[in-house]
Amino acid sequence: MVKKVVAMVTAIGIIAGGVSTTAYAADNNLSGANGNLKTVIQQFKEVKGDYISNKGVVKAALKNKKAQLLTENKELTKEDFSGLRNTLKDIGREKAVIKEENKTIKTDVKGLKEELKVAREQNNSEKSNTIITSLIEKISKLTENFTKLSGLRTKALTEINQWAPSN
Repeated sequence: MVKKVVAMVTAIGIIAGGVSTTAYAADNNLSGANGNLKTVIQQFKEVKGDYISNKGVVKAALKNKKAQLLTENKELTKEDFSGLRNTLKDIGREKAVIKEENKTIKTDVKGLKEELKVAREQNNSEKSNTIITSLIEKISKLTENFTKLSGLRTKALTEINQWAPSN
């Protein structure tokens, strides 16, 4: 599942990079819109990079918690972990919804990239500007979603670190 997320994120980054490359080739009428697009793409890449660089920290935190409990010589059963497990499952469901939304946005960005290419070939500045505005909105939404995913990761880490067995 983590591999799918990384693949999706990588694909979005490639698409966003392609969009920005296409956008830079704009005529002078669109330079302001392109600058905004460039900024939005840069912000997206930073947030996405932060998210990816912290991959695996939740699993590591769980492993460390288990090791800590074993060194404290606590005998635990699956039932002891049920509250934590349920909380982490809830967080996982929220994460899945966001990832599904990201897939839809990625598809939209791909389509907009093609539309932008056609508009540029036709020297249609007005249409290009409209498409760039849409791209800015979509990429901003992706940035927001990756921020939410990072927040969910932080929430999971907090739950793990604060959890203590009930017995």
